[in-house]
Amino acid sequence: LGEDDPWYCSSCKEHQQATKKFDLWRVPEILVVHLKRFQSSRAWRDKIDVLVDFPLTDLDLTQTVAGPSGSDLVYDLHAVCNHYGGMGGGHYTAYARNPEDNMWYDFNDSHVSKVHDPDSVKTEAAYMLFYRLRAPEHGDSAATEKIEQLIAGFKESGAQLSTANDDMDSSSNASMQLGPRAMSEDSTSNEYTMDISGLASRTHGMDSPRSDLGNASDMDPDSPTTAPATPSKDDLDYYSSIL
Repeated sequence: LGEDDPWYCSSCKEHQQATKKFDLWRVPEILVVHLKRFQSSRAWRDKIDVLVDFPLTDLDLTQTVAGPSGSDLVYDLHAVCNHYGGMGGGHYTAYARNPEDNMWYDFNDSHVSKVHDPDSVKTEAAYMLFYRLRAPEHGDSAATEKIEQLIAGFKESGAQLSTANDDMDSSSNASMQLGPRAMSEDSTSNEYTMDISGLASRTHGMDSPRSDLGNASDMDPDSPTTAPATPSKDDLDYYSSIL
């Protein structure tokens, strides 16, 4: 540790300049490396814009892990999270490798573009690195199973949503086949005119208009219901049967 970052010794009860050591006992299938890009002291804070040369493939941690592994622990880089800006604010983007075509892509909000030079993902803005174990069957496969479950869930939800939308469309189409309906009353002959899909049928001697058909006074005066077409005999028979 540095002179400004002493460690308190519980034996001598004093702060000492010590050496800190970590041992890796076991590593995960998905390894996230968080680069220290921000530093602060009592007087100031700042961002560290230093280019870190990290490997895109063949990150070998076999000799670094203290615990038993049983196989080589080699990682490949799959994504990079970038931060542009400073302490007061900034902007995040990401680089990610598509496993289908093994190509890198730049994700910047809604814009996605292909990266032609893989080494160009190494920038001063690199903030978090996402590595994946090359042989997950030799390590912890829980992450792979979780990702596959999430993908399957998204696909199933999308299929259910698509089916629901199709059902709604079918219901809407069936409703639209009846078209707008309106009824107006002739006070002298107790005659009611009902317009369905531009067709009119007249019935006589009705005691009251059907409440579910609406009132012509509530309809748009410019709509076709104000000037219904003369129906055919089949139309009259059909609409009389549903009344």
